[in-house]
Amino acid sequence: DGVYFNYLPSGLTPRAGTPPRITPYGAFAHCNSSDNEDDGLAVKVVRGCSSPQRIDETLTANKVLKASEETPHPNLLARYPASDKFPADTCTVVSITPWLNGGTLLSVLEEARSTRTDIPLQDVLRYTMDIMSGVAHLHT
Repeated sequence: DGVYFNYLPSGLTPRAGTPPRITPYGAFAHCNSSDNEDDGLAVKVVRGCSSPQRIDETLTANKVLKASEETPHPNLLARYPASDKFPADTCTVVSITPWLNGGTLLSVLEEARSTRTDIPLQDVLRYTMDIMSGVAHLHT
């Protein structure tokens, strides 16, 4: 898992006590900027020499994040404004956003599946409405 830390852009350091999460879509790490200017960044690292599709997907996601930086919406996570000051290595794409302590929708779904519990209907409806509101905003 630590191999992904070799590809973190210079100026970013992994936050102690928070191991990276490795997924088929890349590695996600909780990082700090080395100048201590910014504490708590979510960094997605995608190595793409062997999977150019993942690079294209991440570049598209970065464009969407940049658009949401320019036109904020409460249900969209904006790209970290200083992302461009952290260039990545060849064959590597990095996406940087503020770290959110609440976790992800994926982690909520995985937890429900692993514990075999139902997600309350009101939560499902709220998640659905939040997602739809964010998507509608992106299309305006």
